[in-house]
Amino acid sequence: MATASSPTLAPSVIKHAKLAFDQQGTGAEGFDTFMKHLADTGSSEAVPIELDTSHRISHYFISSSHNTYLSGNQLWSKSSVEAYKDVLKRGCRCIEIDVWDGDGAASPHASEDEGGEKLRGLVRKGLHKLHLKGREVEVETKRPDSPAGDSMLMPTPWRTNSGRTEPRVLHGHTATKEVPFREVCEVIRDYAFRASDQPLIVSLEVHCSLAQQGIMVEIMTDYWKPFLVPPPDDFCDTTPMPTLASLRKRILIKVKYSAPSKKTEQHLPPVTRARASSNASGEQDSDSNEAQVEPQGKKGNICEA
Repeated sequence: MATASSPTLAPSVIKHAKLAFDQQGTGAEGFDTFMKHLADTGSSEAVPIELDTSHRISHYFISSSHNTYLSGNQLWSKSSVEAYKDVLKRGCRCIEIDVWDGDGAASPHASEDEGGEKLRGLVRKGLHKLHLKGREVEVETKRPDSPAGDSMLMPTPWRTNSGRTEPRVLHGHTATKEVPFREVCEVIRDYAFRASDQPLIVSLEVHCSLAQQGIMVEIMTDYWKPFLVPPPDDFCDTTPMPTLASLRKRILIKVKYSAPSKKTEQHLPPVTRARASSNASGEQDSDSNEAQVEPQGKKGNICEA
C-alpha cells in the first residue's frame, strides 16, 4: 500500500498529492487511501469509449500508414506482403500501395523512359554499393524469396500463365525491391478485417500506363469484389460522405485525381467533369503534400474503370 512515507513515490509527488488532497477536503477517505488509489496502475487506465458510428467517415481520426509495402528503409529495403499483414493485424485502417508498370510493360513514353531507366539504374547501383560497404555478403544463387531471406536478393517477378506482365509495388526511383500487385491484393483480402470490421481505405499512388491500370482493376475486382463500394449513380460534388456504420467490412479505393485539360474535359461524363471543376476551383486533395511530383502532362491519367 502506498502511503505518505512509501518509497515508491518521490517526495515531490507526495507533496503535490498532499496539497491536492487538502484542497479537496478530507472527505470520507484518509490520505493513505487516496495515495493507494494514486499509485494503483488501474487508476491510469483510459476510460472505455463507446464508438458512435453514425457520423460521416470524414469526421473520424483514421489509423493510417505510409509506404506500407516497405519492410525497411525507403532507399534499398524490400517490399513485402508481410508488411501489410503486420499493420492490418494491428488495426490499421488506411494503407498505401505505390503501383508501377511491370518489367517489360509497354510505355507511352518509351524514349523518355529509356533515359530515365538508365538514370534509375545508376542510382540503384550506387545505393547498392553504399548498403554493402563494410559488409561481407554471401551470395546464394538459388534461394527462395521470403520475408526472412536476404533483403538484397531480387524476388522472381510473378507472371500469369498467359505470360502477360502485371503491375508491381515498390518505392519509385529507388533501389527498393518489388512485390507483385496481385500478391498485395490477395493479402489485403485475407487480412483486411481480422482485427477490425471498420472500413479499410486503400490509398493508391498510380504510376502505371492505362493498359496496366486495366490489369489493376481486373485484379482488384477479382480479390475484393464482395467488399468494394461502387459510387452512387447520382454522385456529385454535394453528395454527402457515407456514415461509418454503412461501411462496415468495406474496402474504399482512394486515388489522386488529376484534372484533365479543357479540351479533354469536354468529352468526359458529367460525374468526372464535376470532379474536375471541383479540383480546379482550389479544393486540395489530402495527398497534395506528397513528395513525388511529376511534370504536368507526363503524369498518367487515371482510367475511368
